[in-house]
Order: sequence, then structure tokens, then C-alpha cells
Amino acid sequence: MIKNKKIRDIFWNLFGGGLNGVLIVLATPIYLEHLGLVGYAYITKWIMLQALVVILDFGMGATLNREFASSTDGSIKKNSELFKTLEPIYWILAGIAGLTYFIFSLSNDMGMVSYPHIFDENGWATLFLTMSVVFQLPASMYISGLYGFECHKLINYIQISTNILRYFGGVLILVSGYGLVSFFTWQAIISFCQVSYIRKKTILITGVELSNHFNLSILKNIWRYSAGMSLTAGLSIILANLDRILLGNFVSNSDYGRYGLAFTAVGLVQLSIQPFYKVYFPRYTQIFALNDLKKLQYEYEESTKILVILLLGIAITCFIYAPSLFAVWLGDFDSKVVLIFRLLLIGIGCSALSWLPAALQQAYGVTRLHAALVAISILIGAPLAYISIEKYGVLGGTVVWLAHGLIYISVGLWATHKYILKNNYFNWIVKIILPPLMIDLLIGFLSSKLYDATFSNPIKLVWMICVCLLMLVIPYMLQNYLIKKNHQYEQS
Repeated sequence: MIKNKKIRDIFWNLFGGGLNGVLIVLATPIYLEHLGLVGYAYITKWIMLQALVVILDFGMGATLNREFASSTDGSIKKNSELFKTLEPIYWILAGIAGLTYFIFSLSNDMGMVSYPHIFDENGWATLFLTMSVVFQLPASMYISGLYGFECHKLINYIQISTNILRYFGGVLILVSGYGLVSFFTWQAIISFCQVSYIRKKTILITGVELSNHFNLSILKNIWRYSAGMSLTAGLSIILANLDRILLGNFVSNSDYGRYGLAFTAVGLVQLSIQPFYKVYFPRYTQIFALNDLKKLQYEYEESTKILVILLLGIAITCFIYAPSLFAVWLGDFDSKVVLIFRLLLIGIGCSALSWLPAALQQAYGVTRLHAALVAISILIGAPLAYISIEKYGVLGGTVVWLAHGLIYISVGLWATHKYILKNNYFNWIVKIILPPLMIDLLIGFLSSKLYDATFSNPIKLVWMICVCLLMLVIPYMLQNYLIKKNHQYEQS
């Protein structure tokens, strides 16, 4: 059993997100078998809309998270007013977005709704698809409130349970011979039950009083922060898709597929560090609200230490053993895919270091710095990528992430330490980055000399896992030892 709550919360977020990815991978072949490519188009829209619905949040979820995280025993009235003010906004936005999408989906080439066909099979499927997504917008608000109270285990229990019901129930419906209407009816029911249960638990745990009413004036105190978070989210979505948007206009379908395959593989590295933001943003906010800046600096240092050890261990292992990784995964590999993967790994790995500094900035109430860095990455990365794609083909797409990673580890981290933490960025590099980096590079070099490329795939997989574990355990134990010795020295 994991005793450290922060490590435990990271594990639950990682497990919940990982299980959802596994369920999608397992369900996809069954969807294709029973629906065909035409029917699967609805599933693609459904998955895409679930990811895009967060855009309509407009930063209000992060604001609720921050306000709840910084609340004290005397903040129940303030929290209740904020909850009762934001809740109807979320439901109205969800309703407007759902109705707009439903009408747009059923319109013909002339932009007119084909009324006789609104409630044929496709119309009903679209209706229930829309409903299943619409309910997830207010659900995201309630989840943000629970994150503010650090209820990570509960949130992931709910999401794991509903995802299992969602995917296994959907598969059972299709295998039983029912179609899209039944499939999305089930999804709409699950979404409604999920949002109802999460709302009930949010009210119970946060202690919000439903007797409070909508208070428009409360928005005056939070709109700047919400707008900043919304701007950051919008720019991040542009940056996250910029490389593939540019490549789609300049490279062949086969090269585009190679890039997509490499990008999917690098997504596993991102998956390992995403929980850190969810866990530490409310934690930073709580400590900042107590005005204990010394403790906040210590918390930031400890959290970045864990993030760096995990990120470097996974990234360096994947970089060194990239050909074997693809051989185990796909049975064969394309040398160009491996090169794209390695370049993306460098860029996305460096940019992953921005997650906790961004969380710290936002806990302080500063949203402009991270938004500005993302905007600069777009402005610099887009023209450089355009030039690189023309000259180097599909490899040029990686320039977007290489530019973003370089900008953040140089300017971004330096600015965070100078203007937020007000300490020396280079001391942090020497203390947090260099020790695990040197150890991991040594382990990687020695292990690669002992490695035999003719190993069978199971042995290759076990080898890579063992090397990665060494890169995680040894730096962690060494840093804990050095911290302990330093503490003993200070006491003496």
C-alpha cells in the first residue's frame, strides 16, 4: 500500500487514464467489425467531441479548482455562491453547444436542416451521441471542484467504473446485433448517471449550500483568471495540433501515417506525467493561500524532483531502445518512424517539464506567462516547421515540438524561477536535473553495450522494463540519500 498521499494520487490518475486508453484500444476492433468504416465514423466523432468539449469550459473549471483548493472553513458561503453561479452557466453552454451540433450534423449541403430525416436512424443516433457528450461538460465542472479538495481516488473510481460500463456495455450491445441508436442511448444513460452521481458527491464533500443563488457579481472577481486559463487552453490546443496541420498539406499519406504512429508512441510518455498537474495544482494553491512561500518552494522542488526522475527514466529508455520498442509493439518498424519518434521524444520530453511550472504559476494567479510562452512557441515554431518540412519532408514537423521544448527549458523555467520563485534557476538545474540525467545516461550506455538485438521480443520487453526501473529507482534513492545527509549536516 502506498503511504505517501501525493504518490498515491499520481498513481490513481495514471491508472485511471491508462485504463481508459486500454479500453479504447480493446473496443476499437469490435466497433469496426460490427459497424464498418461508415458506422465507425460516428464513434470517431464521439471520441473527438469528448476531447473537444473542454474548450467550452472557458477556464471556469480551473478557477473553481483553484478557489476550492484555497478555501478555508470560513469559505463555505463563497464556495456555494461560486458553485451556484457557475453551475447554470455550464448547463446552458452544454445545451446551446449540443443543440448547435445536432442541427449542424443534420443539415444538408445547402446548410438547411432536412426535417423529414431528423428522426430516422441516423438522426436518433446523432441525438443520443450529442446527449452523451453534452452531459460531460457540467460533469467536468463537478470534477474540477473535487480536484480542488484533492479527491483523486474518488474521481478515478467514478471514471473507471463509468468507462468500464461505457465500453463493455457498448460492445455487448453491438455484439448482440443492435445498432448505433442503442449504442448511443446506452452512452447517454451512462453520462447522465455519471453527472448526477458526481454532482451529488461534489455537494456532499465540498459542503456547498444549495440555498445560495446565482450571483453575477462574483464573476467580476474571477473573469480575468478564467479568461487567462481559457486563452492558455486554446493556444495549447493549437500548438498540440500545429505539426499535423502543417504536415497534412505537404507530405504524402504514407509519411503522414508514419508521423501519426510515432506521435501516438510518444503519447505514452505524456501519459506518465499528466497526473502531476492534476495532483499538484490544487496542492500548490492550498499552500499559496496559506502564504507559506518557503513551504511552497520546498513542495515545488520535491514534486519536480519526482517528475524529472520519472520523465528522464522513461524518455531515455525509449530513446535508446526505440527500434526494439517498435519491434515489440508492431513486430516490425520503419527507420523513418524511429527517427521521428526520437525527435518528438526530445521536443515533447523537454516541453513536459512545463507542466509543474505552469501549475505553480497558475496557483499564484499568474496565467499570462505560460500563455505567452505557448504563443511564442507557435509564432516561432510554425514558420520554422514550414521551412523544415519543405526541406526535410515529414521530419520537419518535429520542429514545432523541438522549438517549444527549447523555449520552455530555457526561457520558461528561467522566468518561473526568477519572477515566481525568486531563486536561482541554474541551482535548480544542477540539483534537480543533472544528477538523474547523468545516472540515467550511464545506465543507458552500459545497458546498451550488454544488449543483444537478436533477443526475442519478450526478452527485449523485459530488458527495457528492467533498464527503465533502474533509471527510476537509483536516482530516486540517491537523491533521497543526499537530502538526508544535507539535513543531518544542517542540524549539526
